Amino acid sequence: KIALSGPLSSFVLAAVFWGIRAVFGGETHSLFYALFNYLAWINLALGIFNLVPGFPLDGGRVLRALIWWRTGSLNEATRIASGVGKGFGVLLMILGGLEIFSGQLVGGLWFFLIGMFLRGMASAGYQDLVIKQSLEGVDVKEVMITNVVTVPGNLSVSQLVHDYFYHYHFRGFPVVEGGDVVGTVSLGNMKAVPRDEQDRVAVREIMTPLSSNLSISSHDSLSKALTKMMREGVGRLLVFDGGRMVGMLTKAGLLRFLELKNVIGK
Repeated sequence: KIALSGPLSSFVLAAVFWGIRAVFGGETHSLFYALFNYLAWINLALGIFNLVPGFPLDGGRVLRALIWWRTGSLNEATRIASGVGKGFGVLLMILGGLEIFSGQLVGGLWFFLIGMFLRGMASAGYQDLVIKQSLEGVDVKEVMITNVVTVPGNLSVSQLVHDYFYHYHFRGFPVVEGGDVVGTVSLGNMKAVPRDEQDRVAVREIMTPLSSNLSISSHDSLSKALTKMMREGVGRLLVFDGGRMVGMLTKAGLLRFLELKNVIGK
């Protein structure tokens, strides 16, 4: 039902715009007539396009739901629907190429780019499901780093560079003051400090303050952790258990875990 709401909304808008167009007529208000006629056709085309049974289009989601209901396997349903989506994308790219060779450069480029975009989205949709399924059932505590190197908040940025970044070769560290974790500092934070001021600026002045966006429970799943990393655009999460930091999870660690799981096949 949710998947069909998108195309249905487009068809309703098309009908509304055609109704408004009819009110203005075709002669007296030609500008308004042309505008609403264009909007109606655009929405109709968008609705039809979204009904194509190729994932991740709405029609593809409906197809996936039907196959899932039939086979009982979400993985298989997504694989088939994504395959249809990639096939439709390739078809659009071929059609675009033919249009370009026939002299329709603009229209051909549009078809080619839309096809390339759809093909990429279909592949990414299936890969995303496979990754999330691989991470389901595995807790953060099973993959996190436990021997976390922390940085004092009163340390100078210059010391941070030479004693931590150059020494450990990590891209970020938790910041500690008074025994409590108060934030994180990464290479990205360094950009705000000119080289000639690194001796005078403390880590606490450039760190990213601790928040729920940077932390996760040790009992949460790796799938939830990856989703959070992608949403917040961060490469590491501080892991807490009962209000105490017990480790750190990095995107690099997640990727290594996925690689091992893929090789071992479990």
